[in-house]
Amino acid sequence: MARLFIPKLGTALKLAADWSFNLAGDRLNDGLFKALRKPRALFTDSGAEVTLPAGTELVVRKYYIRLGQCENDHITFAARINGKSHRFFAKLCDVNRIEYAEPAPHPLA
Repeated sequence: MARLFIPKLGTALKLAADWSFNLAGDRLNDGLFKALRKPRALFTDSGAEVTLPAGTELVVRKYYIRLGQCENDHITFAARINGKSHRFFAKLCDVNRIEYAEPAPHPLA
């Protein structure tokens, strides 16, 4: 039987496997686009398929979930890429495919 797990804000999740997802073409995601050396199309919401490698630590920063607006449901994370922390968001449908190691409390929580 599967168990529901909703991490507290500030929880760190370490990727147990590579995570591929569509990084939305939004200004909030600009830092991650640059860190991953992926171009972001200007004046459009279209994103790009990106992959974060296993071992990457994602810190949960914000939830955005609204009834009747499922196409906008997303979670904001902070991740350290190339030695620098970057905030980004991913759609809930992509987040639900993350494979992670057992979470540990984050020191900033």
